[in-house]
Amino acid sequence: MLVPQNNIFVFANWKTKPATLAEAKKIIASYPKSTGRMELVAFPPFPFMGMVQEMYTPRRLVGAQNITELVPASSFVGGVTPSQLASMGMRYVIVGHSAVRAAGENDQDINTKIRALLENNMIPIVCIGEHARDESGEFFHDIEEQIQGTFDGLTKKDFESIIIAYEPLWAIGEEALRDAIAEEVEETVIFIKRSIGTLTGNQRIGRTTIVYGGSVSNGEQAQDLLNAGCRGVLLGRASLDPKQLGSIINGVKTYRNKK
Repeated sequence: MLVPQNNIFVFANWKTKPATLAEAKKIIASYPKSTGRMELVAFPPFPFMGMVQEMYTPRRLVGAQNITELVPASSFVGGVTPSQLASMGMRYVIVGHSAVRAAGENDQDINTKIRALLENNMIPIVCIGEHARDESGEFFHDIEEQIQGTFDGLTKKDFESIIIAYEPLWAIGEEALRDAIAEEVEETVIFIKRSIGTLTGNQRIGRTTIVYGGSVSNGEQAQDLLNAGCRGVLLGRASLDPKQLGSIINGVKTYRNKK
């Protein structure tokens, strides 16, 4: 499945929230439909996915937060396989999120998941990013090593069906040191695209789709990130805050209408 090349993406990752089905229904009921070339995709916890699909159509606007390591389906309790998600009509699946990496998942694990999703005709949203940002630029080496391991052996054609989420860990969550500024994001987006090009034999830079996976709280910030070369945002806390999410969506729509 190819990444839509003219769309801007708002990926709303609920993580493990909310605590109840009733709360989940309230959240998804507040979500607007995707309009024009903006795709708003909800990523609820697995127990709520069926309900979200029923309330929030079409199905392509619902994604999955992860898949299980590739083991026989009957051998792993509580796992979720690519084929199961594909049969539900999933289009987007997040892999390599910093929280999952922190729990022990490595680049090769993520590489295996990417291949499995591509084989099942789904679009992986692959998170990469540095732990810290130093003035000398050494963090670029960390990003490059992560790219080489995570995307090892993938082709130019594969990247037409992959979205990369740039996730600077120092700018994420309640313990974030600060927000990343547009200039920092722009130089990193360019670096990632060039690194992917080198990895795949000088792939045309424009075919690499990158969204921003750090903290975003309002429409103005979202517009700055789009101007910095991102094709959208991967949200966390803002996914559950109607005011913040509404501001971000309005910012994306305003940006889209100007293009």
